[in-house]
Amino acid sequence: MFITLGKHEVIPKELAEKLAKMARFRNLLIHRYWEADMRYIMNIVEDSLGDVEEFMVRIEEYMERRGV
Repeated sequence: MFITLGKHEVIPKELAEKLAKMARFRNLLIHRYWEADMRYIMNIVEDSLGDVEEFMVRIEEYMERRGV
């Protein structure tokens, strides 16, 4: 979904790639949690949650431009 949003310029492509990586990691946590690296999880929590906030802002801006 994120890559498609980036291709259609709803969100910046760089942000789309970051969020797609987070989604893949989420799938790892759900399906193979025993392989998860706790340091990597902490890195995401400490450094990457701003990407989710940016996503919400970008979607809101897009919707406002579209009059939704």
